[in-house]
Parts: sequence; C-alpha cells; structure tokens
Amino acid sequence: MDILTGKWVFDRKLNNKGETIRFRARWVVRGFLQQQGVHYTKSYAAVVSGPTSRSLFAISAAKGWKAKAIDYVSAFLNGILPQHEMVYMQLPTGIKHGRGGLVGLLRQSLYGMKQAARVWYFLATEHLTTLGFKISPYDGGFLYHPIRKIYLTLHVDDCRVTGPQEQQLDWILAEIAKRFETKDVEENKPYLGMEVKRQMNGDLAVTQNRYIDEILEDFGMDKVNPASTPMAAGIRLEFSPDEDSGLDDDFTATRYRQGLGSLQYLVSSSRPDLAFAVNYLSRFNSRPHKECWAALKHVLRYVKKTKDHGILYKKEMIGGLSPVAYSDSDWAGADPQYKSTTGYIILLNGSPISWRSQRQTSVAKSTTEAEYIAASEAACEVIWLNDMLFDAGLVEGKAKVCSHLRVDNKGAIDLAKGESLTRRSRHIEIRYHILRDLVEKGEIMMEHVGSTANIADGLTKPLARPAFEEFVKRIGLMEIGKKG
Repeated sequence: MDILTGKWVFDRKLNNKGETIRFRARWVVRGFLQQQGVHYTKSYAAVVSGPTSRSLFAISAAKGWKAKAIDYVSAFLNGILPQHEMVYMQLPTGIKHGRGGLVGLLRQSLYGMKQAARVWYFLATEHLTTLGFKISPYDGGFLYHPIRKIYLTLHVDDCRVTGPQEQQLDWILAEIAKRFETKDVEENKPYLGMEVKRQMNGDLAVTQNRYIDEILEDFGMDKVNPASTPMAAGIRLEFSPDEDSGLDDDFTATRYRQGLGSLQYLVSSSRPDLAFAVNYLSRFNSRPHKECWAALKHVLRYVKKTKDHGILYKKEMIGGLSPVAYSDSDWAGADPQYKSTTGYIILLNGSPISWRSQRQTSVAKSTTEAEYIAASEAACEVIWLNDMLFDAGLVEGKAKVCSHLRVDNKGAIDLAKGESLTRRSRHIEIRYHILRDLVEKGEIMMEHVGSTANIADGLTKPLARPAFEEFVKRIGLMEIGKKG
C-alpha cells in the first residue's frame, strides 16, 4: 500500500487593497509523491483562456452589460474521487489518531493532489449543465446559457458571469450558492491577477499594478530610473557558450528565468507591448549572459515607468464586435539562428483580445514566406475566436461573418490566394496552407495595409521610441490611473 504524506500550509487572505483580512491553515497532500496509474489517472482540467476572457470584457463593455463574480469556497474539497483511484494518506499531524498506525482512505479530493483540479472541474461543470448551460466546444472554461443569455467563465474556483439582464446574473449566482458554499465578490475585485475596474463612463479597464509592484520589489527594481521602451532599437544578442557567463552570484540563470516567467504572466494577461521583448529574451534561457541580464533589467525599468498602463475596453462602439487581425513578421531579424519572428494581434471593438510574438520554427527563404507563415498563425487564431463567439450567440446575425486579416506584404496575399506558387514558395510546409483554404472558403478576407499602419509591427522587433509610442497607442494600451 502506497501511503501519501501531507503537511500544514499557512496563508493569509488579502483584500483588493493588499490588506490581511484573515489567516488560514490547510492540510494538503504532498502531490509530488503521487504516481500516475497508482494514485491518479488524469490531471488535466480546462480553464478559461485569456482571449476568451478578454473577448467578454470587450463585449460586456461595448454593450453596457453588468458583470458579477463569485468565489467557490474551498472548491477542491467538494470533489469526489473516482472509485478506482484508491488514495491513502497519513492523518494530519497534531490530531489524535486513536490506535497507532492508522491512515486515511480519501473519498474526496484535497489540495495538493494532482487530480484535484480535474475532479473539481467536472463537478462544477456538471452542475452548471444541469441548469441549462452549454460548455463551449472551443474553450472548456467558457459556458453559456442559450436561453437566459448568461456568459460564464470558470478558472478553477473563480467564476465570472456577464449578460444583458442583471436579474439573470443574480439567478445563476443564487443557484450556484444553493449547491456550493460561495462568496460574492465585487465586479472590481482582482480577477486572475488582474485589476478589472468599471470606469465612470462605462469603460472597462484591465491593469496589473499590484503584480508589477511585487515583481519590481522582488528584483530590487522599484527605485530605478524608468525606461521609455522595453528594448533598445537595433539590439542583437548572441548565444553564450557557457551558462551564467558573465553573471554574478546574485543573478544566476535561474534568477533570469524567474524574471522572464514573471514578465510572461504580464504579457499573457494585459501587456502586449512587452510580448516581443519577453519572447526574444526567452530565446536565451538555456545560457543567459550579462548582456541578457542587462536587457531584462531594461524591460523592468520600462515596466516601472508604465506600471499604470493597461487595456481599456470601451463602451463606445468604435470597431465593431467582429474580431479583426493584424499579422507581421521580421524576416531573420535579430535572431542568432536567423529565424523570423511572427507577430499578430487581434482587436475587438478597437481593443486587443489576443496577441502573440514568437520565433518561427524554420528559417524562411524570403520575406513573403515569413509573412505568409505569420498570416497563417493569425488566421487560425481569429477563426477560432470568431467561431467561438458565433457559437455562443455573441456575434450579431444568423450567418457567421468573414474574419478580416490585415498584412503589409502583397506577396503573402497573392500566395494565400493561390496566385503566386513558384519555386521559391512551393517548399513551404503544408500546415501553413490552411490559410489558402480559409481564404478560398471565404472565411478569411485578407487586406493589404501599409507598413506604418500595421500595428503588429511592434510584436516582431524592437522599435525606436516614437514608433513604439505610436504602436502602444494604436493597440489600445494607455495609462489607466487617470481614467474614471
């Protein structure tokens, strides 16, 4: 019999001002001791994706919908373990065990167990589906009620709902509270590390001020001079032959990776302006050197200057509620392996809901090829978003609308239309030709824009200050502190 051990974990619960409101102690399983096939079978649990959450931010702001949220209290403790998963563990320390040598057979999940999130997800969604909700086939953490017009996102124990009728939101929160112990939270309460605040004019602002303060303090960068851009224009780093080359005892390769990991959460939540810098520096994770560390500190100096910047989802209808994508690439660029960088950003009503900056997996032979690959990646993302919104009834009209994809390379557009197949392009990997199929079916409408009008440019290379400030403005980022 394999017996798992546990430990007491002590924590503080904070309010939205960072103040301690209560202390708590929890007996948890040492999940790292679990063996797959012995203590659990599967561990994956769906959570709502960032683009889905941001799409609902944009739509609820534009339509003036209210949003409400609840926390499931001790969510994982509600999960019932499958009968075939026999898990034994020691009894909590400090509790009298009666006869010596006794252990516990777990019937319900505990925090720390590898399968706890999965067991909880199926329990929560099973309850919601009995109330008439449907799980989106495009995002397992997004559920909607087709009759009551309620749109719900689930991220472990955080639940957020929005919709046109406030009484329907109250209904679902009351129904959930009948089944589980819950706690109502304010709409402006921090959500997944983001401060989501309704402004006086109805706009919805998303920032991460407190998280940024924690990063800066952790790395001793809270009192440094700020920088105006994340990276110097024209920067080019090279690989070092030795790990930690040029780093001192305080800033090791591990510390470098921790810094990038902290910044990556900012990128994935609310800061597309950091996407290229963080992705570029991540290419040197295996062997960072002093130039890498200096560049990372430069990013942190920029983060300090723009701590109050975030995304503003506007109540005013300015760009429509159909996703519009921009894609770009920097052919070869500053990459040591001469691989191009893909960049794309997708807007909904003029504000960003999805973005990406990533090194391409193969060397492109031309700018057209690099742009075509980037456009293919962007097309897949915007089609997914459009299909998800249409499936949930969030796109107006009975027919699915065509998704617009804007690029600044005419050769890539011709290639997508099947008008430019030559010796220089026929080697392109088959998977990227999904773009040609989507264009032929009329699901993607490719449009040419000038290079200066392509807002994805800042996701492919470091820009000089004037160009970068224009990029930040055009992708919908702004200083939020003075708003509302």
